[in-house]
Formats: sequence, C-alpha cells, structure tokens
Amino acid sequence: MTMCRRVAGLVLTEFATVFCFVVWVLATIIVWQHHSLLKLDDQRPRYTYIDGERFDDWGGIRRGGGGCPAGGGDCPRENRYWARVLTPTLEFGLMHAIMLQMGALPLTMCHYTLKLLSEIDVVQRYLPMHRVQRLHIGMGYFIFVMLILATGGFLTFFGVLCRDAREGGQRDDCTKFESEILITGLVIFGLTFVIVVPAIFRSRLPYWVFICSHQLVFVWFAIAIAHTVDDQQRTNHGDPRKSHKASTSPETAKRSQVWPWCLSSLVLYWIDRYYMATTQRFSVRIVRAVLRETTEAKSIE
Repeated sequence: MTMCRRVAGLVLTEFATVFCFVVWVLATIIVWQHHSLLKLDDQRPRYTYIDGERFDDWGGIRRGGGGCPAGGGDCPRENRYWARVLTPTLEFGLMHAIMLQMGALPLTMCHYTLKLLSEIDVVQRYLPMHRVQRLHIGMGYFIFVMLILATGGFLTFFGVLCRDAREGGQRDDCTKFESEILITGLVIFGLTFVIVVPAIFRSRLPYWVFICSHQLVFVWFAIAIAHTVDDQQRTNHGDPRKSHKASTSPETAKRSQVWPWCLSSLVLYWIDRYYMATTQRFSVRIVRAVLRETTEAKSIE
C-alpha cells in the first residue's frame, strides 16, 4: 500500500515528467519494432535460397519436389537458420533505438536554448524543463546498457557461427571478426566505457577526470558516424555470399546511416555553445577571497 501511495504521489506531483518519460519509452519501442520488422523482411529471403534450393518463408524444410531427395527426404537447410534471421533482426532494431537516443542527447545539453524555452509559459507548464539533466543522464545510461547487450549479442552470434564454420559449417563466418564495422563497433564500445564509468562514479572522482572523459563524447559521435560508412557501404554492395534475387539491388545493400539521426542536433548544440561563448560570458574582477572553514566543509567567499 505504501508503494502504491508513493507511485500515485510521484504521478501527481511529477505528471509532466512521468508523461514525457512514457512518451519517450513508447517512441523508442516504436522505432525498435519498426526497424526490426524491416530487417526481418530482409533476413528471411536472404537465407531462403541455399545452393539453388528454396525453403518456405519461415525457414521450414521443404519436403519432396524439385531439387529435394526422392521419396520425401529433407532439403538441405542453412546452418542455424533462426539465429541468422532473428539475431540481426533484433540487433538492427536495437541499433536504431540507440540512434534515437544519440539524436536527442545533444539537445539536452543546449543550455541557452533550453533556458529560452523554459521562459515560455506553455513550455514551462507542460514540459519538465527542470528535469532535463536527469533525462540526459538517463539517455546516457540507456545507451550504455544497450551497447553492452548489442556488443555481447553480436560477439556471441558471430563466435558461434565462426566455430561452426571451422567444424565444417556451410559458410565461412570467421571473416566477420576482421570486418571494418566490427572493429569500429568495438572502439565505440570501449569509448562508451571510458565516458560512462567516470560519470557513474563522478562523486568519488576528481572533477577533471569526469569532465575530460566526457569530452571524448565528440570522438565517440565521430566514430559512430564513421561506423556505418564502412567498406561495404563505400563500395555499395552487400555480402555476395548472402545475395539472392530478392535483395541484390543497391538500395537494399546500403547500410542504415548514423549521421541523419544525430547530425542536426549536433549542429544545434555547437551553435548553442558558440552563442553562449561569444555573448553570455562575462568577466568579473575578484576583489577579495576569504576562506571560511567550518566543521562540515570549507568554502570561499
């Protein structure tokens, strides 16, 4: 009963915050689901044609008929069909959910723009402008957790396929570990650790450690944008081992890019920073500084 009262009190006192949080979660789920379904439609036919044989739309083994063994035997089946279909499907949706957070993250640091917006009565009444910093921290933690899941999932997936290939599987999947996009993905994962971990322990670390590690976020954004402009994207073709008549067009071979999701918000952030630096910075001459020491803390007046 006490928990219910706390939840009800939170909803009543922080209705705008709770409402915006629910809307953002729903938007993230919609983006994830939409792109997952798009990827699913691409993945199913990709592994349908194996050595000229065709499976049904959901990977079932077609029995009998042309190309299959006489007497109703089984057609050859792709190695780990469902893993090949569902893992990229879920990861693709997760990647776009992360890119949605990346697009919104710089907006939460546009201090002067947020200040101007908070002075508008309608905005101040319906949007939790006083919670923007918490929103920024929440997005950072969400990206951190999702990258752990995405990186762990992909490494496990490709590791299993590589092991199968070395044991006589149907494809040579070990080359994935040498691909450009996987290497840049691991660099992004490592940078995320360097940025987020000091932020988690910021109350226990010197401030300069936190602020210096946080400046690496711009390197992180740059590598994330370059992440999807890999050799496959630059040469504008897909993996020939996975090509089939339903997905050989250049449009379907192109990767989904990071820059359309975050470039405009990054530009707005830099404009905001530049305006703040050139018009909102004032010089103050310090006449006297007095150190006051109490039993609780030290302060300078």
